[in-house]
Amino acid sequence: MVFIEMLKTKRGLKLIFSLLMIYGMQSLSLPAQEYSSRNNYTGFWETPESWDPVWPEPDTLLEGCDITINGYITTNSSISFSRLPSRLVINDTLVVMGDLELGVLSDLTVNDGGILIIKGNLVFNFYSNIITNNYIIVTGNVFKLGSNNDGSFTSTTNPVRLFVGGRVYPASLTSNPLFPTLNCSSALTTLYPYSNCSFGNMTDLQKDPIYPFFQSVNSLRVPTITSSGPLAFCDGGSVTLTASEGSGYLWSDGSSTQSINVSTSGSYLVAVYYADVNASIKSSPVTVTVYDLPPEPSVSADGPTTFCEGLSVTLASGQGAGYLWSTGESTQRIRIHESGDYYVQIIDLNGCRSQPSTATRVIVNKLPLVDAGIDQTIPNGTSTSLDATVIGTGPFSYSWSPASLLINPLAEDP
Repeated sequence: MVFIEMLKTKRGLKLIFSLLMIYGMQSLSLPAQEYSSRNNYTGFWETPESWDPVWPEPDTLLEGCDITINGYITTNSSISFSRLPSRLVINDTLVVMGDLELGVLSDLTVNDGGILIIKGNLVFNFYSNIITNNYIIVTGNVFKLGSNNDGSFTSTTNPVRLFVGGRVYPASLTSNPLFPTLNCSSALTTLYPYSNCSFGNMTDLQKDPIYPFFQSVNSLRVPTITSSGPLAFCDGGSVTLTASEGSGYLWSDGSSTQSINVSTSGSYLVAVYYADVNASIKSSPVTVTVYDLPPEPSVSADGPTTFCEGLSVTLASGQGAGYLWSTGESTQRIRIHESGDYYVQIIDLNGCRSQPSTATRVIVNKLPLVDAGIDQTIPNGTSTSLDATVIGTGPFSYSWSPASLLINPLAEDP
């Protein structure tokens, strides 16, 4: 209706032309969407069943919408009307747990018996008109955007039932006749004792009959999610997400328990049902990140992996940010002197460990123990046999010395 009336005036046509240049033709279409909350119903804005008819996906970023509040409705986020002309009418109670922003040509009306509580800032724009016939409580600031010579903020009650916890911007609004509810210089209604303005501050609110109800609003439950550990971990790990207390639960993965165990990456949120208000509300999302494991490393040796006691071999891992060998060592290369099966895991920058490499078997043979036999004395020109004893794992090869005096220095018993 505001839009149509403006079309009937020369000044209105000039404004519409200016707005068309700013926003484009499509932006100034007449409001086409109407939503009303259920009558005498307590619930949350985000719950589809709070609306009559059911609003499948209730939004808080609105364009060209007429919203009528007939029940006790709470939203856990800010509400913004932007671009297209819109209207918000409150016949019962609306609690906004954030800011309320009225866009260009968007109006707000609080009727008799209506209550609007804004747990943030109230922002209104070009040619926005606010009429309150009952309570508006703003815990933050009141902002008027654009010119101070358009729009209005009026009330039919005396004293005005407007309470502001912060300040009014710009300050010139407090002496502007278009905004008598915000007047602090020549108010036409009874001044509040602590603010000394037509609107009250939070101290004035404490003296008002509405204050106990306002306190009850502060106890509204917003679902939260707690985790049993870090939300980012390596593949193979998991974290338990637990919702705050309620009568029922529905997680974004379809689970209906209070806690869920998560082992895959994704964004998880929960809708908690409260039986006492017959409504469900969604939590803020929690992001879980599961890191891939680094690839299984290869191991190379700088020489034979079977050798005699006293020798060694160096084993080297493929590239990684860190290393963990089966020996407990954490360098890329290790030197081996003993028999065994050796493997390594590489560690990436996320701290994730790979699967163990294929084991490399190293065999270290002990040196044999040799006894050449008893000492012998023989006459010149004669010969005898030497009887050697070897303890170890054969087969063996032999090399006696001095070889020149032996018939076969390569035999076991020359």
